[in-house]
Amino acid sequence: MYLCVNFRTNSKTDCSTERIVGFNYVNEPIKFKSRPIKLSLYPEQLKYTKGGGFRIIEITNLGEQRIAIKVKSTNKKLFYAKPVFAFITSKSTTFIHIYRTNSESDCPEKIVIHAVEVSHLETDPANSFNSLLGEFGEQFNIEIEINDKN
Repeated sequence: MYLCVNFRTNSKTDCSTERIVGFNYVNEPIKFKSRPIKLSLYPEQLKYTKGGGFRIIEITNLGEQRIAIKVKSTNKKLFYAKPVFAFITSKSTTFIHIYRTNSESDCPEKIVIHAVEVSHLETDPANSFNSLLGEFGEQFNIEIEINDKN
């Protein structure tokens, strides 16, 4: 049995069955220092043909904190990512596949990567964005170039 103590009210509760993510043991949200998130993105631009295909983005966390990322695109029907959400621990790398469907569209598009610092207690990267994105985090953009040749 894990025991959580609220020091303000001096009450004790059984925490073994509850999921405590993003909170410390006095039931206060964990506040991270406002510091820049250091990511290395490769490549800095993705090139596709109108016939579609996929490219791989290599994302390296150069910082000391664990981060969660969320990958979005400016056109959900044309581009999608796998995985959309991921954790990246300090000094490690993850790979994201960006798929483009077959389309004649050549409008300027981009991939947007949102990154936030997260606690080691977080178990689901998607939940990190429900509560933290408005207060913390940074956004990284990757431009997309479309060639006319299929």
